[in-house]
Parts: sequence; structure tokens; C-alpha cells
Amino acid sequence: MKLKNKKIVITRQPQQADNLIRLLEQEGAQPLLFPTIATVAASENEEEQRHILQNLDQFDWLVFSSENGVRFFVDALKFHRVDFPEIKIAAVGSRTAESLENLGFKVDLIPDDFSARGLIDAFSTMELRGRHFLIPASNISRDELASGLKFHGADVKTVVFYKTVPNPDFNQENFCSLLRNKAIDVITFFSPSAFNFLIELLKEEGLNLLQLSETHLAAIGKTTARAIHEQGLKVHIMPKVSTSRELVKAIVDYYQKEN
Repeated sequence: MKLKNKKIVITRQPQQADNLIRLLEQEGAQPLLFPTIATVAASENEEEQRHILQNLDQFDWLVFSSENGVRFFVDALKFHRVDFPEIKIAAVGSRTAESLENLGFKVDLIPDDFSARGLIDAFSTMELRGRHFLIPASNISRDELASGLKFHGADVKTVVFYKTVPNPDFNQENFCSLLRNKAIDVITFFSPSAFNFLIELLKEEGLNLLQLSETHLAAIGKTTARAIHEQGLKVHIMPKVSTSRELVKAIVDYYQKEN
């Protein structure tokens, strides 16, 4: 019970938080669920989605950078009644790969470094000229992955399949009260948008409270950490491998060193 009585905020959506909650509870922590993100299917470009799905056989690689990308892409496949052709699939990390495999898809590539940069590095060892890539994305997806693949000669098509928006049910008053009362030990972030939306949802008063609090910030990886640094805040905890299990280990290690 190395995290006994530690109150740790999870900013992930409930359907993505089960594993992290379980791991934290095993260490004696008290997880507090405050999802900052809501995801909804993109409907504005439905015709573009249909056209792309009906021409999937023109692509060599399908690249997923998130579990949400998998979920909404597969939902669109079912909605448009498209059979999935033989295409190689790459996943940014183990959880994204697991969500694909649970749906019956074979994953051909997972990078050692679970990040966009890691995917680019993994593909950089291949001949990409003349290869066609499709990236199912959100409305706020960064272009790092697409740009990196293009740099190595790939033809890349990015299509929005879902929208990431600030969670309309976020309880700002409750969260700020916890910060005021020094009742949050760690806030965990699994994406830049999870952090950026928290800042948006907290408004100026909440951001000031966060800046002045003794709460520790934990980022799943370098991209998320960069978003936190850009707001002038410090990242106290970051795992070497971007998984829930490694993040919990990193939190445990942080407190053991602190003690």
C-alpha cells in the first residue's frame, strides 16, 4: 500500500479509466474521477468518412494514435456497412493495440516508445515512398505524426472521425474546493487535450489555485508534458513507458524518493 491515503485525480473518460483506477487502488490510493474530455462522433464530414471507408483498399497502412480513434473508426465502418480489407495496422501503444485486437484486428506495428515520435521512428526504418497512410483523427489531433511520415516520403491522409470537446459535466466548483483544501495529491494526464481542457474548465480562478497548490502533476509522456510546461506549470511525474501501469509505478517511485 505504497500510496495509502493519496488522493489522485484521473482526468480520463470513465470508459478508459478502469485499469488505472484498479492499479491505484491496489497501492492504497483514492482515485478521484474528474474527466476533462468528452468525445463525440464527427458528423460534419460524414460524406468524406464514407468515401474514405469505401476506398480503404487504396491504403497500405492504417495508423491509430488513440483508443478513441479505434472506437470511432470502427463505429463508422459499421454505420457505413463497409467490410475491412487487408491493410497493415499500426498502433501508438499497447492499450490502443489491445483495443484493436479485442475487436479482431491484427496489429502489425507497435513502437517501443509509445508516442507519435516513437511511431515515426519505427516507420523511418522502412521505405515509405509511394506508400499510402490513413490516420483516423480527432478535430484537435496534432499534425506531428502526419508531418513526420510525410517527411520520410509517405503519402498521408488524415480524416476526422471524432471530436474531442471539454466535458460539459465537469464539476468545477467541487474540483476547486478540493484544491483549496489541499485535498488532491496528484493529477494525472494522458493527453495534451486532457490538460488543456482542464485549464479551460477551471477558468482563471481555478488556474490560479492550481498554480499556487502543492498538487503534483503527472504526464503520461513527453507530448503531454510539453503542454503542461507551456502553461508555466511543472511536471513532477512522468513514466519512461507510456502505460497506466508504468505511470502508477512512477507515482510510487516519486513518493518513495520524496520520503
